[in-house]
Amino acid sequence: MRVRAIRLRLLAAVAALLWGAAVVAVLLAYRPGVPIAVLVAACPLAGLVASLVALVWPPLARGPRAFAAVAWLGILELLLLAPSFGGLVAALRQPGVAPLLPSPEDAYGWFLALAAASLFGGLGLSRRVLGVTTVRRVRLALATLIAIALLAVGSGVSAVAVLATALAVSPPGGTAAASPRGPGPAAFPPTCAALPHAAAAADVSLLAVGRVDGHQIGSVALHGTRVGDDERWSATLTGWPVEAGGEAASLAYARVGAAAWLRSGAAAWTTVPLQERIVPYVPVGATPAPVVVQDRATLDSEVIRVALSGPARLAAEDVGFELVDGASTRHCRLLAGGSIALQAFRPLRWLLGQAPLADTPAIADWRGSLDWWVTPDDELAMASVSVEGLVPSGWPTGLQATLQATLTVRRLDTPAPIRAPTP
Repeated sequence: MRVRAIRLRLLAAVAALLWGAAVVAVLLAYRPGVPIAVLVAACPLAGLVASLVALVWPPLARGPRAFAAVAWLGILELLLLAPSFGGLVAALRQPGVAPLLPSPEDAYGWFLALAAASLFGGLGLSRRVLGVTTVRRVRLALATLIAIALLAVGSGVSAVAVLATALAVSPPGGTAAASPRGPGPAAFPPTCAALPHAAAAADVSLLAVGRVDGHQIGSVALHGTRVGDDERWSATLTGWPVEAGGEAASLAYARVGAAAWLRSGAAAWTTVPLQERIVPYVPVGATPAPVVVQDRATLDSEVIRVALSGPARLAAEDVGFELVDGASTRHCRLLAGGSIALQAFRPLRWLLGQAPLADTPAIADWRGSLDWWVTPDDELAMASVSVEGLVPSGWPTGLQATLQATLTVRRLDTPAPIRAPTP
């Protein structure tokens, strides 16, 4: 019996770790903008309580068949819980995005895992309350009642939080609608085949990161405001290619009308040309494409023009409905190369040792993906790119290099006009 108790406690301990990690993940990373949404943690919290009960009072059973049945119940809980937890972590790790609502398949897995955990803990608790000499049917009946009560509380509170979130994110008078990933907003964002447009005015922020073999070597943080075609932003580079211990590099950029200015560090503002040269990438041996000369677009408009205005958007993957800053959006994804990444997300050039406004071709053979999120008003809410390739010259030694950038757009209803910088 002692060996059996150790085995059952081991199953309960692993389950408690997974349930506890799910509770922490929801409390720390689930931010849909609706206060009651945090109550979705009631389901993993109920599973954690049941697993802790089983850890203290393991559901021992006499006879090899009874013990095998109880052990398989604990194993079934882990088999259901592990993939559900993995899906939760994957959804919460998306940049700036909180999962809207669970799909029926996800909710079904969590419900069965909680049912198995509740019965597993209920068997141990009933054995503790009634004693080992009580008839097995009576102990099983009490364990079932305990499991039903725990399951009803955990799943019931989580369901109320899910429904309340659905009502909160739906437009007035609207109702939630079903989508592959779960219920979505009543006002559906456009499909991934539709071309989004930039908001009339917005606060824009961008975070770019460079990594070698998974280790971050540098980052760029950018914050700014855009009103129409006018914009102003400031950015800071930390890490590569700034020397260790040196002062972080900084840039400021302003565009008003047909003029643009740039300031490096504490230096004075200098005028910069508004036009940019784009050298289209072509495979080796193919006829070179002509250089395109055009006016530089704003940060978010550049993403739309360079990465989303071509025919590749027609083959985009529809990931589903998600929330960005509390607003319902459609998440889309397509393949992207290094040239597209550098043209659409210019601060990435800084991490390559180039000026952000440079036009020098680079990393054309890198490959990755580009994600974007569109609101029901057809406006771009967020865009993210990640490309990988061989480590560039001058970077720390490694096997694989990665460049990532995430652009977030927050619409402004009453923006202040952008003014030209003072020399």
